Amino acid sequence: MIKQRVIAVGAVFVILFILSKSGILNALLLFLLVGAIPGTSWSLSAGFMLTIGIITVLLISFRYTAIALIDELDLRRRTQKYIARKERMPKKRFRSLTR
Repeated sequence: MIKQRVIAVGAVFVILFILSKSGILNALLLFLLVGAIPGTSWSLSAGFMLTIGIITVLLISFRYTAIALIDELDLRRRTQKYIARKERMPKKRFRSLTR
């Protein structure tokens, strides 16, 4: 468990290091913060970038909320199915045998 976390953290640091040295991370941050389109002299307006940011946050939060809701509904469905199956089973007359 700890070994997997160390490997995952190390992989994240390596990926961030490669992105920062290649300039991709800087271009992405400039696009997100200022709206400057990399490789051109164009830039997007602040209102448009704000709209993109709000839509992105809403989509990400909706995704994780929907996943949690689907998991909850699935758990309820499986619980009800288990209870219904248990009620259909015949009751055992002799639960424990005495010797």
